[in-house]
Amino acid sequence: MAPSDLHVIIAGAGVAGLSLAVMLEKGGIKYTVVERAKEAKYLGSGLALSVQVMRVFDQIGVLKDLDDVSTRTLGGTWYTQDMKEVASIISSDYKQSFGYDPLMLGRPEFIRTMLRHVPEEKIMWGKKVMTTMQNENGVMLRFSDNTTLDGDILVGCDGAYSAVRQSLYQNLAKKGIKVPESDLAPLRFQEFSVLGITKPLGDSYPELKEKYGLLKVQMGTSASPYKIGLIPIGEGRVAWDISGDHLQQKAQSATETNFRFSDWDSESMDDLRGELDNLPLIIGGTLGDLINNSDSIARVMLEDRWFHTWYEGRTVLVGDACHKMIPSTGQGANQAIVDCVVLANLIHELPSKDVKDLSRAFAKYFEIRGETTKAVIDNSKTLGHVVSAKSGIFAPLLRKMVFKVASTSFFQKKVKLSMAGRPALNYLPRPDPPSTIKDDFPAMTVGPTKSSVAV
Repeated sequence: MAPSDLHVIIAGAGVAGLSLAVMLEKGGIKYTVVERAKEAKYLGSGLALSVQVMRVFDQIGVLKDLDDVSTRTLGGTWYTQDMKEVASIISSDYKQSFGYDPLMLGRPEFIRTMLRHVPEEKIMWGKKVMTTMQNENGVMLRFSDNTTLDGDILVGCDGAYSAVRQSLYQNLAKKGIKVPESDLAPLRFQEFSVLGITKPLGDSYPELKEKYGLLKVQMGTSASPYKIGLIPIGEGRVAWDISGDHLQQKAQSATETNFRFSDWDSESMDDLRGELDNLPLIIGGTLGDLINNSDSIARVMLEDRWFHTWYEGRTVLVGDACHKMIPSTGQGANQAIVDCVVLANLIHELPSKDVKDLSRAFAKYFEIRGETTKAVIDNSKTLGHVVSAKSGIFAPLLRKMVFKVASTSFFQKKVKLSMAGRPALNYLPRPDPPSTIKDDFPAMTVGPTKSSVAV
């Protein structure tokens, strides 16, 4: 087990940061979460949580709480804008296959749930990371209010525009260690998105009240290049998003837009509604109905980037900070949570706080997670192009080909097998509900690694 005085600093109180915090809490490992926001921000849209992460949520005692505020997933259906079904990937036997149902819920509900499992005194709000320093003895963070915090490990869970990553790369440069040019380049832009979560919509939308539901996607065309995603999240509510290149002219600068969720200003929303308010939805009603019933609407840029450099010394990156992906496959949150499981296991088994032991653990983490996340980013990009009509006049033909394959039982079996790896924390009792698909996640112990560096 890790040294009793080991102190882990987690930068970021989002999906990844809070997931890691609860995992360390259950493992008896000292940690502090630092978050730049002055209070919890309950913005965002829907999360689709895969069966890959259900076992660990069961382990750490949050699964029931999450299920209570979720819709259980049967799969997804894709439509043209004139409501013609293109393809469905639907399964009623997730629980039989994996022991758990996947869930769909609002990001705000996820954050609220996880915060209930993290002691208040272990989160420092209003702490914007300005610089980090590390040496043989530890790591120190300096914040914008000129206060500091010392620890032994710094985990950057602070998103695609990670201050921890920026500081890490600056420190590497000072040491004369070159970071690949692609790691320093701007994120790869895909498209803009506007998103929100509705209030309970009442009896006009009966399917939203069901405990089991479907993700539904209305795909764009060359003439109307917007993709609409609809995720039922329980209690008669729906998380929605609309994305497309045409939203670009209504966005502010890339840095401001991406650095955080931000409310969509009324003038820009009026412009958007003029174009799309009357667009009919497959669940009934129009897009305007959803906008009218959403308290908070946010804007984001959908970008991706797989970074080559995930760690150095006492600092390591997690989730969007090292592998930002667009939401086409719904894997962003899931991959970040799996990162946390792997990292928590490796931290728990550290023999000492020595930098050499940390480097070995971080190298193993990169070995287990690096190529997998790179493949997910590529898959998300490909699917994103298919559903958002980025292939132009060839979009209908490409969709027909892709979804014809996706609808086959062979492909759907392959999809299930791709979810076979269901990681668990080695230091907690392992839930093992009956399942027909064997877990094949790689061992999460240090052992030998293919490479000791990630730079």
